[in-house]
Amino acid sequence: SVALTSEQLAAFVGTYSSAQLGMDLKITSDGTRLQGQATGQPAFPLTATSETDFEFKPAGIVIKFDVSSKKLTLNQGGGKFDFVKKE
Repeated sequence: SVALTSEQLAAFVGTYSSAQLGMDLKITSDGTRLQGQATGQPAFPLTATSETDFEFKPAGIVIKFDVSSKKLTLNQGGGKFDFVKKE
């Protein structure tokens, strides 16, 4: 895993929406790590694998953030889903 500063993590925090899946993914930070929570699902911890990539191994989730375009891509079970940050 990669250690990121609280400032780096803060850039990813927000609620992201997927028209494809019809759900939101809320990303929060406690200052040392990120957590993801999809609509109606329990929250899960995200481990940084690079400065923009995070994973939750038990569910096979990999999330790639693109801060400049305010998007994230969620890969799970062979599917790739795009989320856009809500303002």
